[in-house]
Amino acid sequence: MGTYNAIAGTIGAGKTTLCKTLSRYMIVGYEPKSPYLERFYKNPKKWSFHMQVWMMQYRYRQARELMSIPSVMAGDTKALQDRCWYEDRIFREMLYSQGNLSKVEYEMCMDMDNEYWEPDMTPKNIIYLRVSAETSIARVRERNRDAEIDVNDGYLRDLHRRYEELADFLDNTGDYFHIVDWNQPDMDKIYEILSEDQW
Repeated sequence: MGTYNAIAGTIGAGKTTLCKTLSRYMIVGYEPKSPYLERFYKNPKKWSFHMQVWMMQYRYRQARELMSIPSVMAGDTKALQDRCWYEDRIFREMLYSQGNLSKVEYEMCMDMDNEYWEPDMTPKNIIYLRVSAETSIARVRERNRDAEIDVNDGYLRDLHRRYEELADFLDNTGDYFHIVDWNQPDMDKIYEILSEDQW
C-alpha cells in the first residue's frame, strides 16, 4: 500500500469539492483538466486513446510525488489524491466496450498500466463517494462546465454502473475501501473515517 489516500467517485459525485474542504488538513493532489478533455467529449473515437494515456501518465506522476513528500513519508502529514488509478481502469474498459478504443489502443493502455503501477502505489485508503446516476447527471448539468456540454446522460449512466460494479468488488477486498453515501453530503461521515487509526 502507498502512503497516500484517495477520493473516488463518478463524474459529478463531488470529489473535488470534498478535496478542497479536506485540503485544510492534508496535502491534496487535484485531478487536472486534460488538454484533450473537450476534444474527447466531442469526438471520443478520435481522442479516447490520447485522453487515457495523458491521464494515466499524470496520475502516476502525481501519486509518486505525493508519496515522496518527506512529511508524508514520515507520517507527519497526510496526502490525498482526487481520483485514483482504479478509476482509469473503469474509463478504459468502458471506452473499449463502446468502440472508442481499438483493441491495439486498449492493449497498449493495459501494458502502460502494468508497467507504471506497482503494489506500493495502491492508495492506503480510498473513500468512494456513492451517488445515484440521477444525482451525478443533475450535478453535471448544474455546474454547466463548457467541457462537459457534450456529455450525454447515457454516458453518465454507463459510467455510474461501472463505478458501482467496481465499488461492490473492492468493498469485499479489505478495510481500506470506504463507501459513503454522498447524495446528501455529510462531512461527519468523512471525519469519522479520517479519525480511524489507519489514516
